[in-house]
Amino acid sequence: LSVPVHGWVNLHFSLLPRWRGAAPVQHALLAGDSTTGVTVFRLVKELDAGPVYVQREVPIEADEVAGELLDRLCLAGADALCEGLDAIESGMIPVEQSGDGVTLAPKIEVEDARLSPSMTVAEVLARVRAMSPEPGAWATLSGARFKILGAKQAGAEVALAPGDVAATKRALFWGVADGAVELVEVQASGKKVMSGSDWARGAVREGTRLE
Repeated sequence: LSVPVHGWVNLHFSLLPRWRGAAPVQHALLAGDSTTGVTVFRLVKELDAGPVYVQREVPIEADEVAGELLDRLCLAGADALCEGLDAIESGMIPVEQSGDGVTLAPKIEVEDARLSPSMTVAEVLARVRAMSPEPGAWATLSGARFKILGAKQAGAEVALAPGDVAATKRALFWGVADGAVELVEVQASGKKVMSGSDWARGAVREGTRLE
């Protein structure tokens, strides 16, 4: 760490010290954050704990998924990194991070993307957004993994028991703990990504469940 004259500089996709770790974008969406950002900081031995040169706040847009947010953070981060290098050249002393508000964002595993009918609508939608496009939120259909890549809250008129699946000509619905979600984009095991309504044709029958 001491080899370069000014140390090593890193770009991180959160407003440190919030979401230190490998998956800050996904964890921000899982937590329902409305704002995130980018941080340019100097590396130290402790994980993502070094002093900060530049931070830029980035609002999280409604219904934005992790891949979309990451694209925007890349653009904001490129500008912030250039600004940070200019700051180093000018002799700026970076500001130590606060010890308050530290949260961790460990690497996302496939099991972290699992959905359950015992979740609330809000929890399901947050996880779908956080896990899209990779690894993709999923539940099980007849014992096989069934990915849900896009979803939104269903209207109050859709009444389903948790786990039950129903379809109309234009939409596919799944019952969860406190209501129902519309499954907009899905991928059955061994199949291509398609709209929920397209997949449902011929696939949804009485007793179909997602667990």
